[in-house]
Amino acid sequence: MTNEALETEIERVQLEVWSDVACPWCYVGRRNLAVALQDLDPRERPDVTWRAYQLDPAIPIEGVERDAYFTQRFGDDVKRIEEGQERLTLLGEELGIEFRFDRQHTIANTFRAHRISKAAARHGVQQEVIDALFAAYFEEGIDIGDPDRLREVTLRAVTDPELAAQVLWDAERDETITDEVREDIALSQQLGITGVPAFVADRALLVPGAVPPDALAKFLGEAALRRANLDDLADQHGDGDDDHAHGHMHDHGDGHFHGGH
Repeated sequence: MTNEALETEIERVQLEVWSDVACPWCYVGRRNLAVALQDLDPRERPDVTWRAYQLDPAIPIEGVERDAYFTQRFGDDVKRIEEGQERLTLLGEELGIEFRFDRQHTIANTFRAHRISKAAARHGVQQEVIDALFAAYFEEGIDIGDPDRLREVTLRAVTDPELAAQVLWDAERDETITDEVREDIALSQQLGITGVPAFVADRALLVPGAVPPDALAKFLGEAALRRANLDDLADQHGDGDDDHAHGHMHDHGDGHFHGGH
C-alpha cells in the first residue's frame, strides 16, 4: 500500500478473532490468517488476540459420543455431515491440514481448552497453543475436553517446561482465567457475533467466516489505512474526541453484524 498515511510509524491494528477449537472452519480461518499475515506489509500486520466462543456450550463438560451427538443434532441426515467433512478435507489439503474426522470419537466441551488458550496468552504462547489444540482435535482425534489430554497437548506446544507449567497452573487454578473466557463469550454476544470464525479489527470492522487469505489481507490493509487516518485526525484535533477513534462496526463479509461499539 502506497498511501502516505502509512509512511509514518502508526499504532498497530488490534485484531480480535473469535473462534472455537471444536470448529473446523476456525482451523481453516487460522491457517488463512497465517497466510494473509505473511503477505502483508510489515506496517500493516496487526496485533492478534484470540477470543473464546463456544458453538455449543450445552455439551456436558466431559463431552459426548460423536455419533450420538450428530444423531441428536442432525437426525438421519448423515449425508449432510459427510458432504461437509469431505469439503473440509479437500480444503484442508490445500492449507496443510489433515482433517481426520474418522479419528474423532468425542465431541468436546471446549471451555477447558479456552482456559488453556487464555493462560497461554498471558505468557506469550497463545498462537502455538491454539495451533496445537486444533491439530490435536482435528488431525489426531484427541479429546481436548479431557484435562489429562489437554496437559499433554500443552506440553507439546510449549517446549519450555517451566513456561508450560506456568500456563497449566494458571489455566487450572486461576479463576480469573475463567472470568476472561466468560467475558469473551459475553462480548461476542454484545457485538452481535453469531458464528465463528469472526475477525474484528479495532472494534470497528468485521469479517465473518473463514474467508480466503487475499480477502483477509485486503481487510487488514483497509483496517491499517483506517487507523492511520484516525491517527492523523487525532494529531489535528487532539486526543479528546474519542468518537473519531471508535466508529460503528461495519460488516465486510457475507454475514450480518448487529451491534456497535
